[in-house]
Amino acid sequence: MLMASILILGLLTACPGKGSQGTVVAQVNDEVLYLEEVMSQFGAEEWQTMSPEMRRQYIENWVTLTLLSQEADKKGLNDAGIKHRIELATKKVKGNAVIAEQVSAINISEEDMFAYYRLHQGEFRQPMKEYRIQRIYLSNYGSMEHVRREIQMGLSFSQAVDLYSQENLRDTGGYMDFVSHNGADSLFWQEANRLQRNQVGALQKERAWYLLRWTEERDSKDEAVFDDIKDEIRRRIQHERRNQIYENLIQDLKSRNKIYYY
Repeated sequence: MLMASILILGLLTACPGKGSQGTVVAQVNDEVLYLEEVMSQFGAEEWQTMSPEMRRQYIENWVTLTLLSQEADKKGLNDAGIKHRIELATKKVKGNAVIAEQVSAINISEEDMFAYYRLHQGEFRQPMKEYRIQRIYLSNYGSMEHVRREIQMGLSFSQAVDLYSQENLRDTGGYMDFVSHNGADSLFWQEANRLQRNQVGALQKERAWYLLRWTEERDSKDEAVFDDIKDEIRRRIQHERRNQIYENLIQDLKSRNKIYYY
């Protein structure tokens, strides 16, 4: 079992801190982890369009990788096999840096998104969904992270509502009515629309935080229109352009370099 001291910045404060090398997001024993290290795996625009839940997961993955690396050092695991894998990982990091440099130049305009929408309009012509959402209201980021970890450790969402939610909606199990894309609670709809059924998400509204999940869905009378699905369109364009950039880059490199197979 790995025994370590892990501090996720935000458990005690509302926002990450600034260090001499960047924005501190976590610390594993004596090793400080920076937001810039995580973001370096992506283009700037790609990171900005990620949901808070996705960003948080990448930070958690970085913490886990750091834990495993420290444990390997403690055990003296430094044989030839590991050295080869480190060399492979170094190549991957360098390769990803080249790709990230190319991807960071992607600029998706409103006109690009609307043109894509018109070209693929048939795919988007379907009833909008409405979601029945269960939520936990928490007064600050640290409380939200604590409850999220409790849920990850096995506490059921309904139990977490009863134990931790700080609003009267707790008395009805934390359930909202069905929310729609254009209703008063559209922020909750936007987060729910990113999630799978019963997947837990997080939302900041004003100074408070909510953990939420949706448990039921139904078709709305409204069809999706351009403004409702711009985020989805942006993600699709990013994915397609990223793949095209990668293919073009590899083709160009192969044409400009000497490659021998033995």
